[in-house]
Amino acid sequence: LHIGRWFAHVLQLGTEASGPPAKIRVFMASPTTGAAVFSSHPVEWRIPIGCDFSGFFVEVALGFIPVLRPRVSSLYLLQTRCPDSFLAQLPADEAHAYLSAQVADHDRSASETAGSIVIEHGNPCLMRQFPLRPLHVVARLMSEGMLPLDQLRCAEAADEIWVPTQWHRDLFEAQGLPPARLSVVPEFVDTQLFRPRAAAAARRRGRRGGATFLSVFKWERRKGWDVLLEAYWREFRRSEGT
Repeated sequence: LHIGRWFAHVLQLGTEASGPPAKIRVFMASPTTGAAVFSSHPVEWRIPIGCDFSGFFVEVALGFIPVLRPRVSSLYLLQTRCPDSFLAQLPADEAHAYLSAQVADHDRSASETAGSIVIEHGNPCLMRQFPLRPLHVVARLMSEGMLPLDQLRCAEAADEIWVPTQWHRDLFEAQGLPPARLSVVPEFVDTQLFRPRAAAAARRRGRRGGATFLSVFKWERRKGWDVLLEAYWREFRRSEGT
């Protein structure tokens, strides 16, 4: 069905540079079949993590879920409920979308899951073992390199495999995953919040010269902060106003 490509397409609501900001998050992808199936059956999206501002939680609970929720018949986010103190830190619309979708794993019966499209996020070897096969099983994979052999084998149990970039698709295809099952579903961008062209224009009106760089990442060595800072120090001088 390649529902991943349809999912990416229906969220592609970007605007021209001179137009107003889009009102929801956008994706870059191509249309395909699967729309009727995806929009008329329940969807279970499972993320086996807690509540924090990690990549998985932000990507799914604060990104995909608010966009997908109005576009499917029923949407269930299978994840341990976040405490109220955490939810109070979120924008109201994101907290509302989360609370409207969140359920525990045991809240969905085997028969309900069997009539659903199921998206299992993260390590494919941690996917649920289904007593009754769901309508369609999606494995959402990502890595910073080649997948271990055991994860490759586990991923083959999915009907479709979603990856965030073409780089991942090429890499996993080279490792032997079936090309027909791979769909690129990029990360979300909220174009009402993130408007680099408008921000750049405002800076140009307010000052002359210089540039501002922003990099957002978890503070750990594998994110490459040392490489980023070294490149910055090599390229720019204090007098350049960057």
